[in-house]
Amino acid sequence: MWFETVLATKLKDLSNGDLAKMIRQQIYIKSVTPEALKRLKVNPIAGYLGDGELLESLVSVKSDTWKEASEVKHTVLVFLEECIALFCANQLTFPEDEDRFSHEDREEYFQNLLIIKEQILQSN
Repeated sequence: MWFETVLATKLKDLSNGDLAKMIRQQIYIKSVTPEALKRLKVNPIAGYLGDGELLESLVSVKSDTWKEASEVKHTVLVFLEECIALFCANQLTFPEDEDRFSHEDREEYFQNLLIIKEQILQSN
């Protein structure tokens, strides 16, 4: 049922939760990932079930899948390098509310960037 609904919906109209679920289930990674990156550029902690869900879903993508999705690998690596640089320069936009997004959440976010990068580099 969910899958049929997703197939009948334009990519730009899918929710962040739908994109995250598709990425976690490795469904149409080559098509879904660029849309996820666009949304993450606008909101680094985009998600449906919780802050950061969209980025966290990318952590679940295995190296073998990235090998098969070579068309988007470079795009993801560029995105990750930009995010890592912005994070290190303290220029990545996070919620100011410490209760909503703590220092630990920020560190976990950074570690997720590094994990995704390593998984992609391992796929070469």
